[in-house]
This record gives sequence, C-alpha cells and structure tokens, in this order.
Amino acid sequence: MNVGTILKEQGIRPSKRFGQNFLADENIAERIINIGEIQQNDVVLEVGPGLGILTQYLCTRAKKVFAIEKDLLLFQYLTQKFQDTKNLTLLNEDILSLKVSSLKASNLKVVSNLPYSITSDFLYWFLENKSFFKKSVLTLQKDVVQRLCAKCGSKIYGATSVLYQFYMELESHFLISGNLFFPRTSIISQVISITPKNKSKEIEESIFSKVVKTSFQQRRKQLKNSLRLKTDTAGGIDLSRRPESLSYEEFLKLACSLSDENFFL
Repeated sequence: MNVGTILKEQGIRPSKRFGQNFLADENIAERIINIGEIQQNDVVLEVGPGLGILTQYLCTRAKKVFAIEKDLLLFQYLTQKFQDTKNLTLLNEDILSLKVSSLKASNLKVVSNLPYSITSDFLYWFLENKSFFKKSVLTLQKDVVQRLCAKCGSKIYGATSVLYQFYMELESHFLISGNLFFPRTSIISQVISITPKNKSKEIEESIFSKVVKTSFQQRRKQLKNSLRLKTDTAGGIDLSRRPESLSYEEFLKLACSLSDENFFL
C-alpha cells in the first residue's frame, strides 16, 4: 500500500492532533491479524482504521467488522473503498463517546493500530467496557506496553499497570519500527494482546480504581498521605509504603479494607 500516494490523491494530510501515523507494511498488518486469531464467527471492532490496511484483512476473516473512524475525510475514503463489503459497518464517531451496547454485539474482539493521541483515554475506556470484549490486539507505543506490563517496584509501574494486571491477561508481541509508518516516526511501536480475566466481584470496581488512581497521583508520597488516612496500616498494608511498591493483590487488600471509610464519601 503506497500510503503517501493515496493520501495525496485524497487531499488528506496526516493530523498530529489525531496522532495519525499510518501503517504502510502489509506483512505487518497480516501478523497483527494473525495474533487476533480471527474466526468466521467473530465480531471485530477496529478503532482508527485509517486507510483500511487492517480492515481489508479483518473483513475476509470475521463475521462482522465495525470500524470507527473519527476523521471525516478518512471516513469518506473508506466508505468508497469498501462500498461493496457487506460485513463492514463504518461509523464516523469518536470511540471514546461510543456506547458499545449500541453495536448490539457481545464477545467482541478489538484489533487496532491505535491513534497515539488517544492511547491513555482509550485504555481507560476499554477497562470500563471490558465486559463486552473477549480479546484486544493493539499496536501501541513501546513505552506504553512496557508500562502496562511493568512489575511493582519499577519506576514505570503505575495506575494502568495495576488495573490492567488485575483485570487482564497481557502478552506483548513484536516491535514495529517507525520507518514502517507514514509519515515516518521516531516512535517504536509494539503489539500487545489483552484478554479480560473472568473475575468474580471481589470488590466494587469504582472503589478499587479510585484507590489505585489516587495512590499514584502523587507517587512519591507515602500511601497514608496520598490517601489522606489517619491509620498506619490498612488491610495488613503498611501505609508508610509508596504506591509503586504494592502488587495488584496488595492494592486489592487495601481497597477492600477501605471500602467503608470516609475516603469514599
């Protein structure tokens, strides 16, 4: 796919605001699709299809594909390109505003070269909507994948590390050079597969999420201070510790012990 030529013909300039860097290597696209293990009965959600390099493969394998493209010019291009593709529904929407229930589908798979600009917001959106999905295969910045998979004690271990490791099974895959995108970028990307765990309701999700996020808002502070607690221990956790030293299991114990505290009022 000659991405530069297509964009020029369509009068489209890649938007830095939308984080648009288009994958230009068909072989990489096929490798990403293969990780998704797309079957004939799968319903797939693609975020930011761009020029459709993944879309074309998804539509040959899946039962149904929903492709969400916020950029109107790209949406119009895709509408023309895939006008005869019956199992594709294109939506000119912002994924962060999408109500997944409106798709009237369950056990969805996500396969996407995610626009860089929405990475953080999308990861939290996916957590909030995880009950709709059975697997996600995302191309993200390498450093984002490293943060998601980081172990406690690491400088890059943070709120998303805890939340994703608690709720998801994570597997990092191959790296993608910035030279394989148009325009070229110095950013190294990496593919990661994310599978929601079948977890029982060990604690109200909003409580667990609030404890984790609040703890990391001032990560150099002791937990006692960042959570504004008067006790020295909670759930068997020494509150003089800093958040990066706690595993997600310890955060669960902490959150459970605080569930009835004024902290949540």
